[in-house]
Amino acid sequence: MRLIRLQTSDTNCVFDNNFQSDILLKQNASIALQNLTIEFNPLPIVINQSNDTITYQITNSQGPVTVSIPNREYTYDQRLDLLQDIQDAMNDSLDIDVGGKLIGLEWKASINDDNRVEIEYMQSAANDFPEFELDKVDISAGGVITSTGAGAESAFYNTTDICKGVGIFRVRLANLQQNGTDNCLIFGLMTQDPEDATDFQEDEYYFAIGVSSISRDYNVIDEGVQSNTPTFPNIIGNGNPNNDYLEVCLTTGKVELRVYQNGSSTPVVLASKAAPPFENKLFPCCTMEGDSSIVSLNGLRYTADPFDANVSGVPASSTDQNNIYGDSAGSTNSILGKTANRVYNSYATTGAKTNGTYIDASDPDWQNNDNPPTEYEDNSFYAMLNNVLTFFDALMSYRFKEISIPFTGLDPAKQYSLALTMSDLDERQDAWKDSGQTQKVLEFVRVYNNGSEIGTLSALAGGGDSQTVTKYFHGLSPDVNGTVTLEISLPFTWLNNGGNWNPDFNTQQGARVENSRLYDDKSDALTAPPRQSVSPSNNMLQFGSSSLSSYLGFTQLRIPTTGFFYVDEPLFEAKNTVDNIDLADNFVVEMLSLELDSYDGKDGERRSILGTVPNSDQSKAVLYQAPQPIFIDLRNAQPLSLRNIRARVLKNDLSSIVIRGLATMTILVND
Repeated sequence: MRLIRLQTSDTNCVFDNNFQSDILLKQNASIALQNLTIEFNPLPIVINQSNDTITYQITNSQGPVTVSIPNREYTYDQRLDLLQDIQDAMNDSLDIDVGGKLIGLEWKASINDDNRVEIEYMQSAANDFPEFELDKVDISAGGVITSTGAGAESAFYNTTDICKGVGIFRVRLANLQQNGTDNCLIFGLMTQDPEDATDFQEDEYYFAIGVSSISRDYNVIDEGVQSNTPTFPNIIGNGNPNNDYLEVCLTTGKVELRVYQNGSSTPVVLASKAAPPFENKLFPCCTMEGDSSIVSLNGLRYTADPFDANVSGVPASSTDQNNIYGDSAGSTNSILGKTANRVYNSYATTGAKTNGTYIDASDPDWQNNDNPPTEYEDNSFYAMLNNVLTFFDALMSYRFKEISIPFTGLDPAKQYSLALTMSDLDERQDAWKDSGQTQKVLEFVRVYNNGSEIGTLSALAGGGDSQTVTKYFHGLSPDVNGTVTLEISLPFTWLNNGGNWNPDFNTQQGARVENSRLYDDKSDALTAPPRQSVSPSNNMLQFGSSSLSSYLGFTQLRIPTTGFFYVDEPLFEAKNTVDNIDLADNFVVEMLSLELDSYDGKDGERRSILGTVPNSDQSKAVLYQAPQPIFIDLRNAQPLSLRNIRARVLKNDLSSIVIRGLATMTILVND
């Protein structure tokens, strides 16, 4: 018995091996397959008009958006290029003028550690950006930005690059006076990290707005080259909210220089140009020259790259506001009624049923009392509760005002916004869970300002046993004494037992106020440019063809198949790996230079089949070792002398396979 090892790098797995000396086979010899090793080459995908579209939805108001990816062939080694083209197409479709949730949003298409494709978007907060570096610049407690350089160039900048979907860098001209012909303000983006800038002058900016004087037009600075525009600054008064807003934004695949004037939400586009390739970073920077009597700014907003590790996301259901009162970070600036991480005692927390750490809206004294609590609102949520808790024969919900939070020292002539964060704590609340085990207490919270209801706070479906929910309420007016008294009520459940209403002691409701913050709606609000907002929305992703979806590893065209994912930031992950291997159930090893005594039922004729190999557990390879070699007769009536042996591996339908690298086959000769 002899062993012969064959190798090939032919992409169709055809073995054609020559030997330096003759291999002599005796009369009536036989051969067997000992082992076979193959690594498959993933197939390319050709993108054309039949499969070049992807549709997504982010908001109901905008509806579905369809993008097209470049028509070309992508090999397996170019799979990242395909994902980059998908990512670019989706980001280029985002339009700042849609506003709201799209501001600060960026799409990303990538391959995770499990070799599966992920398509997702994230969002960065316009008012919660990484800290700006200040070079001879001061930012006051009220957000006014001034130069302290005594006539020399000053600058503020960020070392985290801008969001590449809809990214904004925005300020308002709080004050602008005469300053001659030189720019007292350069506001824009740099391609280099501003920390490496030498003097923050025009030639170091990639794209920027130049401001020299209230009586001179805005300049466009394009990679150091300045040009005039027909638009002049409009300054109504020092600190006036309708003074010009300056904005550099990334939108629809372009970089735009914008000005918002006279409180209008329609921008004057000073200039625009195609955005650089995605991998090129753009950094915000602003050069200032002259003290506050010359130029000052406020209303700074910036959306950094949300996929940067230094960037925090936007809190759920938030809206871009200014002048925070009562922030959780413990700042001493402009705080009116700081309430962070505080537990508020109420009528319901005095009974034995509470543990002293949260608000309990059940019977406060652990008593069988046939009457509702003294402070209650009659079954106003009867229908809603009855729809949710269908296992009750009858249900009624009473409410009483559990929490009282005062904010004092406010301006009675202004309106304010409230950011309220509550957590839903678990204490024998099984009766208030839906099939997804969502706690229901936060779904029925009512919020009041000075005795008038301003809205409800709701948890997300399927959120688990304990949730934290943030909601923003707008248009709160203080009373004549400048006080906003926030009141929150939780549900109190009574069951109908044969016509007698009794407390249900198995539906205790625990909740806690984690944070409440008051914002100034008017004095420094962003009234002109589009505001950023974030709330859960109806998201979906749909491929235009199964050839594209399956190539990327997705098992369905639309995700989800029906309906939407109601989330803040969706992640669409493929079920399968991104290998696109064209495998068969088994493989056929055929000898091309030797006639074997074997037959194939597919065509009913004799075929020189050395053996069949089952598909292995390997996703990209065949590693076969014959458990017991089966020898096939050569039917050689005379001895044979071999200098060349040819063979090939086929799929079970006898079509060609595609491999990469080196394939190895070992045969045994018995003569």
